[in-house]
Amino acid sequence: MRKIELLKVRDTLNLGRDLFSQRGCMGCHRYEGFDRETDALNGTRQSIGQLEDQITANENRSAPHENPPDSASDDDAKKLAGQDAKSLRVANSLLAARIDQLNLQAKYLMQDVKKVGPNLKDVRLKLRKEWVPVWLQNPQAFRPETKMPTFWRFASGIGEREAHLRDKDGEDQIQAICCLSLAGQLRR
Repeated sequence: MRKIELLKVRDTLNLGRDLFSQRGCMGCHRYEGFDRETDALNGTRQSIGQLEDQITANENRSAPHENPPDSASDDDAKKLAGQDAKSLRVANSLLAARIDQLNLQAKYLMQDVKKVGPNLKDVRLKLRKEWVPVWLQNPQAFRPETKMPTFWRFASGIGEREAHLRDKDGEDQIQAICCLSLAGQLRR
């Protein structure tokens, strides 16, 4: 019995995930697992930090080589130390160029990350679960100025004359999106 319930929940969550993508919800709302731009931005920022750490490490390594002590008797050793310092400066220059590229990439990713709708992370903690289907059914009825489209306008509540316009599985779709949003972090 428990296994059958889990399979139904799994199917509902999968339908919700598919609808979230198909209906374009990820275009306006943030939700973990759908925000590739956010993930890419975090990865870019992490790469920049690592490259900056490498530059600092290279500078610390090259400082003793740039001005070798006079006590160093071997001219060859001084030359090698100078060459090491020069190669570290070149490496830092290349790293700085890569950081500039990543900063530009981060700038464009930040522009892509901006979303119109609210973040759906932890929505289960912010909203009553009874309210979500009412909102999804007809957002304009609840808040006329909302930018959220009404996908399930004809899911229910229309007369028999317009019954042919009704989504056959509109109520199931609404419940799937509710289940997905209230489930928490999306796992693939």
